[in-house]
Amino acid sequence: MIKRETLFWSHVEFGDCWQWTAHVGTNGYGRTEVQFGDRKETYAHRVAYRLLTRAEPKELDHLCRNRLCVNPDHLEPVTRRVNALRGESIFAHHARQTHCHNGHLLEGANVYRYPSGRRECRTCSKAYKADWHRAHHG
Repeated sequence: MIKRETLFWSHVEFGDCWQWTAHVGTNGYGRTEVQFGDRKETYAHRVAYRLLTRAEPKELDHLCRNRLCVNPDHLEPVTRRVNALRGESIFAHHARQTHCHNGHLLEGANVYRYPSGRRECRTCSKAYKADWHRAHHG
């Protein structure tokens, strides 16, 4: 009987990045199924990390930015927030912004933070409200 580790590693092409060559999910990450006790892992990079480090991190960031890489040296355990902020999503882009689209600093008293976490430039907001008021009330 082939050990699960042997079968798993047979789907990896080794180089700088250890490229997963089997099933790829619609999100671009390598997919597999390996049972660890009562828990099943489905992402190839998480399986590789657990097999080689025996650690069970909640979230792993691909430092190489290659979603098919399963090299544990290219994976860093981080919080979900840190992982999201390092990414290329709209959420991450906005979270990293230091200035609004008009160049005002998004810090301190110039920022209104909604309960959802969204930030708004107070300078731009005041200007917009003043313009709207003039346009609608003469």
